[in-house]
Amino acid sequence: MTVAILLLTHDLVGSSLLNAATRTFEKLPTNAFALPICNDCDPEQIIPQVENTIADLQNEDGILILTDLYGATPFNIAQRFNDGKNIRVIAGINLSMLIRVLNYANLELSSLCEKALTGGREGIIYCGCTEN
Repeated sequence: MTVAILLLTHDLVGSSLLNAATRTFEKLPTNAFALPICNDCDPEQIIPQVENTIADLQNEDGILILTDLYGATPFNIAQRFNDGKNIRVIAGINLSMLIRVLNYANLELSSLCEKALTGGREGIIYCGCTEN
């Protein structure tokens, strides 16, 4: 088994990242799903959809929810499900984080969280500038 991945992000951020990551794999190594949250949605109306998605993804290895922006609506919705055991939430998703998570989806949930954090950080590189 592997940890399932849920991307809970603004609009199409999550599905765009998941589509890009999917192109690097022949087949995704785990269940992954992107659920868009529109800017003007009522979070209370989204909760049942998130619950259903979590139920569909649920397995004994847990679910890692990745959100795009700490403190924003997708994050706040995700936090409602963060039990620290079977479901964990990380904010600040980027493509390198997602690819790292997919590459290590067979790890235990807490170890996968660490891989996600290092993948996200190590994917952010200042490249400087050159003067002409």
